[in-house]
Amino acid sequence: MEVAPRITLRNMEHSEALEGLIRDEIADLERFYQRIITARVAVEYPHQHRERGNVVHVRIDLIVPGEELVIKHGPSLRGTMQGLEAEEWTKSFETEARYKDAYLAVREAFHKARRVLEDYVRRTRDEERPGERATTPQGRVVRIDATKGFGFLEAPDGREIYFHRDSVLDDGFRRLKIGSAVRFVEEEGEKGPQASTVRQA
Repeated sequence: MEVAPRITLRNMEHSEALEGLIRDEIADLERFYQRIITARVAVEYPHQHRERGNVVHVRIDLIVPGEELVIKHGPSLRGTMQGLEAEEWTKSFETEARYKDAYLAVREAFHKARRVLEDYVRRTRDEERPGERATTPQGRVVRIDATKGFGFLEAPDGREIYFHRDSVLDDGFRRLKIGSAVRFVEEEGEKGPQASTVRQA
């Protein structure tokens, strides 16, 4: 990988064994497809669900040429209550052990990630793409705050998009200046659009 993977464990004790499993799973994906640029993995027990048996959520972001593959694993609470009495819903929720065991949840999430990556490889194999530069939007840095570690770039359509220093590949944040040309992957953040992957053009 061009950039070392980032692993985040939230609302849980640090676990060398769990991190080791995640690194092994990432290595398996990289053996399948050597052009993964970087991977970000977050495993968490959301605070609001602690009373429901420590439900585990896993998110995997794989940055590949021209695209960001996002894999989410965890129970969807939307619509779960529809058509179920509260007691019945609680019992069914408690039986979903695969969402409570962090190791099992990580394995299932990476199983999904492998399928998503296989689909991506199939798509790119079928169409002879010129590469990342043709599929990633280009913009330019319009504001930057080096001390706080964030900035804004102007997208091709004129919108300003936020980016954080951690989103800049190859530790390139310190090299960015106002006017720097960049390529980026846009995603929806908590406060609107943001650039999740930024590299100098």
